[in-house]
Amino acid sequence: MTATTTLLLKYFLSYACLLVVGFLTTRHIQFILALALIYSLVVIGLVILIGYAGLVSFGQGAFYAIGGYSVGLMIKYFGIQNAEILLILGILTSTVMSLVIGLACTRTRRIAFAMITLAFGMIIYTILLKFYRFTGGTDGLRIPLLKFGGVFPVRGYSLSLFNLTNEYFIIITVFIFILFLSERFIHSPISYTLRAIKDAEVKAVSLGISPAKAYLIAFIYAGFLAGLAGTLYAFLNAHIDPNMTYWTTSAEFVFITILGGGSGIPGAIFASILFLFLKTYLLAYTAYYWQFAIGIIFLLIILLAPSGLTGIIDKITRSLKKALTKS
Repeated sequence: MTATTTLLLKYFLSYACLLVVGFLTTRHIQFILALALIYSLVVIGLVILIGYAGLVSFGQGAFYAIGGYSVGLMIKYFGIQNAEILLILGILTSTVMSLVIGLACTRTRRIAFAMITLAFGMIIYTILLKFYRFTGGTDGLRIPLLKFGGVFPVRGYSLSLFNLTNEYFIIITVFIFILFLSERFIHSPISYTLRAIKDAEVKAVSLGISPAKAYLIAFIYAGFLAGLAGTLYAFLNAHIDPNMTYWTTSAEFVFITILGGGSGIPGAIFASILFLFLKTYLLAYTAYYWQFAIGIIFLLIILLAPSGLTGIIDKITRSLKKALTKS
């Protein structure tokens, strides 16, 4: 079996598993899982920034909100109802904004980088909050029912024989494509360039590598993923508000990245799923104490597995390989 065949088989099986889960679960579970996959798109971008470039960004919520608000504002002021056009516009807007903001942010390093990304995020939050007549302020904007190609509705049930919703089907389809794209990015020359800069920036510069250019590419890609996630969130939730770009939202993304180990896509995905399900059910059963409960659970995970969920996944994978080799 060739490497390409193995890779395609992996993505096909992943897609099939997500479809089966959708068929077997309730609409509520599908919503949480879809939201977790949306979160994981942002976290994958942070894995690239933190794990490979060594840049901690507290501003990914800004691009997340830009993607969502691009949908809401285009509907409100231009009457665009085609989901595919809104998806493209959301991605383009967030990607362009990540380029503009990245030109300023990637000139800094370490704590300065974290603070300037946080500052940009709070600036965008303030704009969304204070320009009430334009953005809806704290009330946010409602997203009506949209259709792809004017036919396929974004929300509802796509297959009446099964319990599979349209929004879940759309999100897992986009997710698998982005998963493929992100793995190609991680194994591309730019990824190895980022690792070289992270390990020894002075040596990398002496070899003719431009850290600012490499960081900017990584920042734009992370912004693209966050904007896509925000656009899908608008489709899924049917409502957007300024809290999408508040610092606590960006901090959640960073926290999930650290929980996942900050160095692998599988860890980012499983950490997002774990966080969203724990948050949802702890909030339901422990009310205002959910943060205390989730803090204890994650503290135990971090103490028992310092390398995060990525480390746990690697250990399980190695154990399975050894068992298969022996057999």
